[in-house]
Amino acid sequence: CKDIVLCITKRDLLPDTTGNDKLAHFLLSRLEEKNVSVRQIVVTGDYGKDGADEVRRAIFDFAYGREIVIMGVANAGKSTLLNALLGQNEPLTMSYHPGTTLGFTKLNWEGYTLYDSPGLHTMNSMIFLLDDKQLRTAIPRKQIKPKTFQCTSDQSFALGGLARIDIYSDVPYSVTAYVSEQLPIHRGKTEGADELWKNHYGELLKPTVGKPAQMKQTKMNVYKEGTDICIHGIGWLCIKGDVKSVKVFCNKNAKATCRKAMI
Repeated sequence: CKDIVLCITKRDLLPDTTGNDKLAHFLLSRLEEKNVSVRQIVVTGDYGKDGADEVRRAIFDFAYGREIVIMGVANAGKSTLLNALLGQNEPLTMSYHPGTTLGFTKLNWEGYTLYDSPGLHTMNSMIFLLDDKQLRTAIPRKQIKPKTFQCTSDQSFALGGLARIDIYSDVPYSVTAYVSEQLPIHRGKTEGADELWKNHYGELLKPTVGKPAQMKQTKMNVYKEGTDICIHGIGWLCIKGDVKSVKVFCNKNAKATCRKAMI
C-alpha cells in the first residue's frame, strides 16, 4: 500500500497574495480531475525550509515504518527539501539544470529509509530544451513579480523567443504574466506578430529553441472564470475577460496547455 503526501515546493516563487489555502484548494480540484488521492498537502516555502517540520510530521503520521521515496519532476526542488528536512552537513547536490540527481540516493533518518530519486523527465517541458545560460534566464530564481497588461484589442505576447500567445477579443481584458523577470515579454498587435517573429527571432526575441519553422500552433480553450495559458517549464499567462479565442505557438517538442485560472 502506498500513501502520497503532496509537497508544494518553491512556494516562495509565487506572490504573497496567493494564499496557501487557495493554492491547496486549487491543487485538490486538479487532483480530483485526475482521480488522484493524497493523504495530505504540504505547502513549503523558501525552497523547502519553512515546510520541513510539516513534512516531518507527515512522515511520522503516514509512513508506519515503510521506506519513503521523494519523487517529482526534474528541477522541482526535491533535493533542497530533503536538505531542509534532514539538516544535512554535506548537502545533496542542487542545481537549476535538470537531471542533477542521477540515481537513487539512500538516506537513513529518524529510523526511516528515504530515497532521493532522479527527477521525472517530462520531455515536453521547455527546461529540457534549454542550455545552462538559457535556463538562468527562463527559470525564476526569486519571487515572481506578476506583470499585468490591460488590453482592448487583439494582442500578441512573446515570451522571449520561446513562445507566443495570440489573443483575440472585441472587449477589454487583462493579461498577467507569471514568468521569470529575466525573461523578456514583448507585446504587440496580432496582425504584425508573424512579421515580428520572421525578422527578429533570435535577436530581439530571445532566448530561442530551434527555428521558427519548428513552432507548432495550438488553439486553446477559454474559461469564463479566467484562463491560464501554461508553457511547461517556464510559467503561465493568466487571461481575465470574455476573449473570443487564444492561439499558442511554441517549439514542437515543448508543451503548452490551458486550465482554469489558479490566481
